[in-house]
Amino acid sequence: MTFYRGAMSRNNQRIFAILILLILLFVISCRAYSATSEPALQTPAHPELLVLSHPFPPWQFFNEQTGQVDGINVDIVKYIFAKMKIPVKFVEQPWSSAWNTIKKGQAEAIMSASRKAPRKPYLWYPQQDLWVSEYVFFVKKSKKRPLLGSYAEMQKLGAKIGIVNGYSYHKSFWSAFPYQNGAASYIPDNRDYHQQLYGVRTPELLFKMIEFERMDVVINDKSIGLYLINTLGLQDSISYYDNVLFSKGYPMPFAKMSNYPGLMGIARRFEQILLESKRDGSYQQLVDNWLQRHGLML
Repeated sequence: MTFYRGAMSRNNQRIFAILILLILLFVISCRAYSATSEPALQTPAHPELLVLSHPFPPWQFFNEQTGQVDGINVDIVKYIFAKMKIPVKFVEQPWSSAWNTIKKGQAEAIMSASRKAPRKPYLWYPQQDLWVSEYVFFVKKSKKRPLLGSYAEMQKLGAKIGIVNGYSYHKSFWSAFPYQNGAASYIPDNRDYHQQLYGVRTPELLFKMIEFERMDVVINDKSIGLYLINTLGLQDSISYYDNVLFSKGYPMPFAKMSNYPGLMGIARRFEQILLESKRDGSYQQLVDNWLQRHGLML
């Protein structure tokens, strides 16, 4: 009987050990299943990311027919964020308002903000540009002279030159037409312009000013100017000088003051995909598709 009881005791110990082992295996398998079957609990979806736009048609503008921000840049940015699985919202504001929104950290990025030292405390600038512009002088056809369309010629004529308030243009421009205090580089929010310069709020107003002969010339990107002239029905009355005053790249920097989670990493990934799209042809295809849909050619 003693031997029998000892054998039973050992058997019970084995059964108990097996039960403990089975329980441990069950707990481990449940945890593994939870980790693989419910990834959404571990990696929540990105919140909506706000991108600001200011008028640079056809690259970016508010489409009154659809009530949404439209343009080539919008298609490019949507394409990139779709690859990143990040929902994006576009809001159109005049440049001065958009810049104040960025400084307050109330948006995550702004399309077509050129690289300027005074803006760096508020923006992470990428190396890649969304697009590159060529600036020229536009003029009313009836007032066009046999000129190259240079700074020096406009200085000599004492021409009234229209600009958009808040646009930084280029160092060569401010050197030719310095501020009243003699500053020969862009100063944000300074409206004390050279006596030949006259500021307006939007590019559309520039061409209306030419049409009504309130300005002699206006300086603007050629592609934007041609688009606006056609949109406003002024293609028969406004032309431009062929001389390219300067070329300028426009990136989409991200806002340092925004509290959007992981925004710096998102900015880096955005630039990487933008570069890839330029190399594999996706970028140019997006540009061409937008122009074809709208019956345009630049």
